Amino acid sequence: MDKIIENKINELTKYAFESYSKIDFVDLTDMLNYRTADFNNVGKDSLEEKYIIHSPGEYECKEIQQYVYAVYLEALDRFKDEYSAWLVDNENNPDDYELFGEYYNHGSGIQVKVFVDSVEFNYTPISTYSSNEDE
Repeated sequence: MDKIIENKINELTKYAFESYSKIDFVDLTDMLNYRTADFNNVGKDSLEEKYIIHSPGEYECKEIQQYVYAVYLEALDRFKDEYSAWLVDNENNPDDYELFGEYYNHGSGIQVKVFVDSVEFNYTPISTYSSNEDE
């Protein structure tokens, strides 16, 4: 079962990096600054607390890149947890599932969704997608 999980996460990590590479972080940072988007902080040691240093309207590209990268990793971890738990209950049929992992920061509008066969980044009006259909 560990090998099934490892293979699935490796596949999705590849899609995550492909999706991440399609983001124009200068444009994204400019839009966040223009909107003076405020990241809601979800508690102590949150991604927002760790990566978002500047105030709304003063974000820097590097901090947004690092934050979004961490969001991808968190969404992948959440998917892995759901997938692992699902496999324990459905060991005999590991290909029949409708699961996803997600990280969404409501204040900023940044969202990453990890599905069984794809990874998606959304920030209105930016959306990137990568899946096994791209191969």
